[in-house]
Amino acid sequence: MVAIDEISGVYDNTDECTAQVEMERNPCLPLHADLREFALSLLRKNVPLSLLRSECSAWAQARWSGLPGDNFARYCLTTHDISSLYRSISHECGIPQRTAAEDNLDKWFRPEKPQPPSSTLTQSCLHYQAHKRGETDRFEIILSTPKMQAAAWKYGHRQQVLMDLTFGVCSARALLVILMAIDDSGSGIPICFMLFTARESAKAAHADYDTAILDRLLQLFKKGMGTNELGERFDIKIGNTDNDIHERTALTSNFPGIFLLLCIFHVWQAWQNGLNRYLRGIPMGEARKSVRQRLAKFLMKLLKDIPDYTDAITLYNTEIQYWNSLQAKHDKISRLQAKGALAYLQYLNSYLQHEEYWKSWSPAGAIIASQILGVPVLRIVCTNNHLESFNGQIKGKYYKPYQHSGRLPRIDTWILLIVTAVMPDFFKE
Repeated sequence: MVAIDEISGVYDNTDECTAQVEMERNPCLPLHADLREFALSLLRKNVPLSLLRSECSAWAQARWSGLPGDNFARYCLTTHDISSLYRSISHECGIPQRTAAEDNLDKWFRPEKPQPPSSTLTQSCLHYQAHKRGETDRFEIILSTPKMQAAAWKYGHRQQVLMDLTFGVCSARALLVILMAIDDSGSGIPICFMLFTARESAKAAHADYDTAILDRLLQLFKKGMGTNELGERFDIKIGNTDNDIHERTALTSNFPGIFLLLCIFHVWQAWQNGLNRYLRGIPMGEARKSVRQRLAKFLMKLLKDIPDYTDAITLYNTEIQYWNSLQAKHDKISRLQAKGALAYLQYLNSYLQHEEYWKSWSPAGAIIASQILGVPVLRIVCTNNHLESFNGQIKGKYYKPYQHSGRLPRIDTWILLIVTAVMPDFFKE
């Protein structure tokens, strides 16, 4: 089995080494047992490091009137104490930091005689693959807690599901795919996490995926979900993605008949980037601003107001005609404006030339989706904002207390917390 830490970066013990050098030079007294236990109680509540220091300082001030210590113990925290405290908390959670992440994960999820620190890990694992050199390219795991699976059947089966791929969630060179359903109140409910590492040969970890790996993971997710009480396999009728063709192809392959929507926020973002790129040849100032304003108004109309494909093409052709007429003028600025605008409209043609693709981001898409699901148009989610918000929460709110000096949590810590802490807290809220 290949060490995930070889892919992700070894556990950082810089603070420990520094502290040991300091101790060799000037041996220090141990931290007072009562203060240590108080600090551990705060860490068990996920108090962040900055607050931990101030809380411990205030507690020691009240207990010992600002004294630094006595002949037997110290009343203040050092860097070494912080590392030691985090190791103790990790050990309590079932993650001995002296062991490699892949050893912990294999101990928890191996097919024969697994020894997880929580039975919920076993109940939540739909697929596990260790990374073994010569046998497998990657580490893979698919997680869905019992409550997530129940939500998937209630809100995701034959309904609308959002899909997003992100990275930078843990210290490993790993990518995370999240599937999210929408409940009756319009809130997003995560129903599956698919985590996999980049291959050892990959130079850009965030880009080391393709349709094949996503297709395979979705197949395994469907298999792991089994069937419902009616004997039905898990199915998705409406799928939301960003502009990623790999995600869209994998969803279509696994859920025949699925109708795909493009996140209009990502579409608008791509269009804005296109404007920046194609209008560079126009001098800055009023000349460029006027072109940008006209095209932005045209784009917004396409994105929000035109539900008929013929009308959309007519509006596009009208815009082409306007800039062609401007190009016929003799002044240099007009020609530069027309050249930039026409180049941009040529780029935009890829969004309009196929009616099926046009439906995925236009107002027509929401209408079609509402007809498929039999719900009002306003119930259709047209962006991936629910997913983006949840990504922000797991990277910030939930995992920030476990970041040591800003470092991301180890992959075994991430997995344990997502199953035993993050999702239980999410469903409580």
